[in-house]
Parts: sequence; structure tokens; C-alpha cells
Amino acid sequence: MAVKKLKIPCGNRLVIESGAANALMDSGDGLAALLYLYILSHNGEFDDGLAASRLKKSSDEISAALNLLIKLGLVGQDTVKTIPERPDTLPEYSPSDIACAIEKDEPFKYLLDFTQKKLGKLLSTVDTQTLLGIYSWMGLPVDVICLIITSCIDETRKKYGEGRMPTMRGIESRARLWANLGIMTQEQAEEYLKKQERLGTRTAQIARLINIGGRALSPTESRYIDSWIDMDLKNELIIKAYDITVIKTGGLKWKYMDTILKSWHSKGFTTAEQVGREDFDKPQRGKSPISDTERRRELDEIRRLKEINRKRKGSGT
Repeated sequence: MAVKKLKIPCGNRLVIESGAANALMDSGDGLAALLYLYILSHNGEFDDGLAASRLKKSSDEISAALNLLIKLGLVGQDTVKTIPERPDTLPEYSPSDIACAIEKDEPFKYLLDFTQKKLGKLLSTVDTQTLLGIYSWMGLPVDVICLIITSCIDETRKKYGEGRMPTMRGIESRARLWANLGIMTQEQAEEYLKKQERLGTRTAQIARLINIGGRALSPTESRYIDSWIDMDLKNELIIKAYDITVIKTGGLKWKYMDTILKSWHSKGFTTAEQVGREDFDKPQRGKSPISDTERRRELDEIRRLKEINRKRKGSGT
């Protein structure tokens, strides 16, 4: 069989010592080799949840592979256990750091070009530092970052019109959310976006049911509606609760309506008919419910009075 000479693309390279490579090949464990590459690509930082998401494996499989790497002496156990928590802010990159990343890191160069084309402007030094932090420090893949940028642009246009674009600070906030949620692949990102789209559609539907249109919801209003979506309430219950709220308070009082819906949800009501039966069964205000004993006494009294009337008619008196 002919020996092939393969060309390796230039860029930032991961260097694996021959001893480590031989140990991994001798082990015959493909996941351990992938995990080793993952750890190298993250400069030794390791989060089992993010690693499991990135490599599409379970936590138990990642744990077993890590134990093998420790056993092979490729990863120091103490180092893994004492990795400090990351700070909340992105690291500061110098102009030379940015220039080096653009020159030597082809994926980042592509990401920078993509971002500038999408936003329709050249990024400032500060914005480029932010983008590099999302890519390098957060460790999000380029295709996932591209989806974040695209989704932020679409959301901003829907909210403010075609002329508006998101800021890099807003994009950073969205990237941080995705990283915390463990969204590290394009498949996970697309599923998350589909779910958010469904939630947005349901939110708009509920807003129409309670006669809100032509304006964006406030954060507090959105939280109320989000909680109703979480309760999986049907339209008929929302309409009925809104109707009761308007009649009782003269308008849409969010807290009042929320209290009604939470009460119905806790009772397991799923239809307006169930709510109507509850109202019918309730005793009138100011009157105590009649006990079975009192009801029997009333019936006996009615029968006694009927018997007296019958006898009077029979005697002609």
C-alpha cells in the first residue's frame, strides 16, 4: 500500500509529545485520546460538564476517560482538582495578542470577518477584544458563536427595526448564557433556538389573548407570562382569568390575574368548565353550607307540612 503524505493546515497547533501519543495509541481508548485533545485545547482547564457536552458523551464516560489519563500519567490529578474558578470578566488582550490571533489563528480570523460583515462595520479594538474573549476564554466553537451573533441580530431587528444592530456587550452576554447552559455544538444551539422561538410564539399569543398589542412587554410582564407558560395553561383558562380580573378590578392587574391562575393550577384545573363548577358548588357569601342533618330536618318538616295540608283538604276545613 502506498504511503501518503498529508498536508496539515497552518494555524494554532496542539503539540503532543511522542510519549503521550504512544501511550494513547497503546491504550486503544478513543475517548481518552479525544479528552486529552480537549484538555490540551483548553490549556489544561477542565470542566466535566462542558467536556461531556463538547464530546457528546455521558459524565460517567468522561470520568472513566479522565481516570485513564491520570493512570497513564498524562494528566496530573492534583492539577485537575485545584483548577480555580474563572473570573466573571473577560481577560484583557493587548494589541499584540489580537494581531497574533488574527495572523496565526485561521478560525478566529474567519470569525472576525464574519462578525464585521454581519454587523456591517469594522470592530473597534475593544469589540475585537470581546470577540477574542468569547472565542478563546469561553471556548465556544466558531460555528456556535456565529449562531449567537446571527440570533442577536435577528432579535434586535425584530425589537427595534432593520436599522438597529446588537452591541458586542449584548453578544457577550448571550455567549456567556450559552456557555453556562453548556451549549457547545451547533446541534445544541439550533435546538435551543427552536425552543426559544416556540416560547416567543406562545408569549405573543398570550399577549394577544389579554389584549396587549403594538408594544413590547416589560420585563415584569414577561416574567408573569413566562410563569404561565411554565404552568402549561390553556387559552380558555387565561381568557377566563383575564375576564374575571377586568370585571373585579376594572382593568388588567397582573398580580391579581396571576393569583387566580396559580390557584387554578394548584387545584389541577385545565378547563374553564372546571372553574365554573367550582363557582357553582361554592356557598353564597354570608351563608354557611347546610349539613346533611339540617337538610334531613328540612325535608322532614316539608313532608309534615304537606301531610297537614292534605288532611285539611280532606276534612273540608
